[in-house]
Amino acid sequence: MRSFMLAVALVLIGPVLGVNSAAAWPVIQVTATESVGTPMQPRVRTHFTVDFAGTGPISDGFVLRLIDGNLMFDCQAPLGWSCVTFFEAPSSSATLYRRVDGPLPPPALAFAVDTRTGEPCLRFYFSTSPHDVADYDFTGCLLTGGPTPAARSSWGTLKSLYR
Repeated sequence: MRSFMLAVALVLIGPVLGVNSAAAWPVIQVTATESVGTPMQPRVRTHFTVDFAGTGPISDGFVLRLIDGNLMFDCQAPLGWSCVTFFEAPSSSATLYRRVDGPLPPPALAFAVDTRTGEPCLRFYFSTSPHDVADYDFTGCLLTGGPTPAARSSWGTLKSLYR
């Protein structure tokens, strides 16, 4: 039920909060998870893709901020992108992904984030602005095999996914 409610919040609230409605909106899909830690220091790497739907500028950077008390330890980004994970407080961390140079890669960019436990719940900030004004600001969980849409949808369309 928790994943359903987060997916509903992501679909209904995410695009509404976007500042720049002309920007292409992000579509996030979890592709895999794997254990990368040790029994003494468990870590889970969550692989996900970010694609963009709609017309308009594509985001050249985004921030993931944990909202569930989990911690981020490391990140991976595709060629032409960089990522850095930083701690904001003793129990809070965030990861910044930014396009470094060259043309935008083809759709479905592959990223990964290492956390203490799997299925992290995050706040996503996507920006096309050099001043880092968030075009899209939404909350959701990276669930393996679960829906993590970030596209406009009607309530009827959303309900039909779960019938």
